[in-house]
Amino acid sequence: MIKLIALCFFIVLSLQAIEQPLFLGKEGKTYKPTEPDMYEVLKKKFQKFQEENNVTQILSQAIKKKAQINLGIQTCETDRIYNKKLLYIVPEDVVFQGAVIAKKGQVVNLLKKMPLQGLVIFSNYSTAEEKNTLMNIIIHYDTTLRIYLTKGNIMELKEDIEKYFPDRDNIISGKTPKTFLDKFNISCVPAVAYQKDYEMVISEIGIKNDE
Repeated sequence: MIKLIALCFFIVLSLQAIEQPLFLGKEGKTYKPTEPDMYEVLKKKFQKFQEENNVTQILSQAIKKKAQINLGIQTCETDRIYNKKLLYIVPEDVVFQGAVIAKKGQVVNLLKKMPLQGLVIFSNYSTAEEKNTLMNIIIHYDTTLRIYLTKGNIMELKEDIEKYFPDRDNIISGKTPKTFLDKFNISCVPAVAYQKDYEMVISEIGIKNDE
């Protein structure tokens, strides 16, 4: 108890000392702080840490790895064309403002509700042959293109599109969601899909193997 009282008394005195400024006179010589700038100190430490641990290289490898995709889709060997309806079965009644606008079990043709503009392209992009094939497909179509990568590096694809087609702003590229393979019945690539009436027309492009 005595120690606690002494501690409280010490804290009170310390606070009073802080609240009461120390009078140093009317005039006095001032000095610039000699301590190094904290930002510069931390910056130099971080730079040293980067050099010793190859942080830039590690981050670059991590980004490259994240950009990679491989869904195991084989290359098409022959040409094939087929049609596919994009249907959605309503899982439960959809009510809007008290009215049922879609009943449970109702089958909805998505292309009637949301028409698809342009082309959808599924493609690998890992070998020179696959890259050349995709670039040739892009050259032949000036409409809106949605390119879904099934194998390769998406960052490399985006860079190549910017490099070889700098004036085109209607090319969208990204990784292929696995659900898209089932919806479009994609079993091999490259495959080009477009809407005709209320169905999708999927054209598989066969690539000859010279090996």
